[in-house]
Amino acid sequence: MSGFRQLSSRLHRAAVQPCRAALQHQQRRHARVSNVRFVQTQQNVAEKYRHLLEQKAKSEGMESVEQLKEVYKPQIDRYRRDSIAPPKLPDSLSHASSSSSVLSSAPDAAPTGTVPITDPPPPPPNIPKSSAQKSLASFVDVPKILLHDAKEIEYIWRARHLADKNSLCATIPLATYRRLEAAARKHPMFILPLPRPDQGVELHFLQWQFSSPETSNVMFTSLIEYKLRGEYAAPHTTVTHHLDICEEKGIVLLQGSVVENRGVSVEEAKWLLMALQKFYGAEEGSGEEASRRQELLRLFSEGRGEFDVQALIREAETIN
Repeated sequence: MSGFRQLSSRLHRAAVQPCRAALQHQQRRHARVSNVRFVQTQQNVAEKYRHLLEQKAKSEGMESVEQLKEVYKPQIDRYRRDSIAPPKLPDSLSHASSSSSVLSSAPDAAPTGTVPITDPPPPPPNIPKSSAQKSLASFVDVPKILLHDAKEIEYIWRARHLADKNSLCATIPLATYRRLEAAARKHPMFILPLPRPDQGVELHFLQWQFSSPETSNVMFTSLIEYKLRGEYAAPHTTVTHHLDICEEKGIVLLQGSVVENRGVSVEEAKWLLMALQKFYGAEEGSGEEASRRQELLRLFSEGRGEFDVQALIREAETIN
């Protein structure tokens, strides 16, 4: 079984099976969970990609999608059986290979069909620091900004991003960032529940990437998008931490952007960032709440069957 299918199996078990129990989950302190659902149903997904299936059938000399499904029935049945098996994080996607990304922002990398195949998919691509990723110098004059103290730099940094309505920006104390980084290197992938008023909870997949000594990135995509497109899933939010001045000023500059019309607003992206800091910033020995969040990170990272989405949702409900 390929790495992607094993991870998809684990996410499927983590996200879909507990959703049934969440239908009766009662309102808690800060978020109401009336049910847990995804953005699209499987029927909608099939209709959305039907034209691709028709093209696939035509290219193989078949008359209809139904005939195509019949031909691929053994592979489809095998995939369904495998998806029920206890999930296990594959070695190729373990925290030891955090430089490999399962999220690609390349828009032209979409798969050409949705029919399962027997050959393993290509491994997740390594995404090096590219021209698309802006350096700190592209935002500010670094030598000049070093003339200011940390508080003044924070004002300058926020003012620099005021004109962009889809931007995210913040300054993070270096000690706080180092705690986040240490947890992220051990657990580079995770899922976060996003409460939506009167709609329930939507799960989002995140991955850290350490692309250079001066930067680290976090990419967010909806779980349904990741399950549909795997390593080709397009992030709705990308965040970069700039460490260029962290030693001199004791702060890390955060900059990110939210893609329009991809299902997440800027305010919702801010909430996901806050939730990320609550889970990855939980200090060992700092209380029962921190211990629960660290344990959820560990269980998900190790692909353990004990990982409980309902426990994850309960923790998210306590985030102000």
